[in-house]
Amino acid sequence: MTDQQNPDRPVRIFGCNRTTDGLLSASIRLRTIDDLNSVSKNFVRVHGPKAASGDSAVLDGPMAINKRSILFVQELNPPTSKPKANFGNFDISPVQFQVGDYTVQGFVHVPPGGSPMKRLDQDHTFLAVTTALVSGPDGEFTAPFLALNKRHIATAQVATVAQPVG
Repeated sequence: MTDQQNPDRPVRIFGCNRTTDGLLSASIRLRTIDDLNSVSKNFVRVHGPKAASGDSAVLDGPMAINKRSILFVQELNPPTSKPKANFGNFDISPVQFQVGDYTVQGFVHVPPGGSPMKRLDQDHTFLAVTTALVSGPDGEFTAPFLALNKRHIATAQVATVAQPVG
């Protein structure tokens, strides 16, 4: 199946007490960040869940994860064909976040002359971060895209100079 035929996206969902791998059930017309920011859904549905870390066992069958419990979401296999969106030209700003036990360094896309700190106050629950370096209890990893749950961002600091990632 091509990416356009299969809307399920492989993701790793980092939660407060567990990290879960699975297939995110998302609309083919939406980017992952748009699906997560949908106000009509309180839960994220995941098919074929597998525990990547954490205490409790995962049963067979689909899993619903409350969005409030999600620290951040990583796309494990970003789609090769992305939904078309015309958001204009954006600048990128290097930002460091503290999210739970994780430090995330990456880039926030802002309108020309915009501030990543103002993006934190926008209505959407999840914030897109690109070219991310994540440091946490299990080590470090890089990701081309993360969706951070702003409810769990303890601190955010704009870096004056872009930190090398990767």
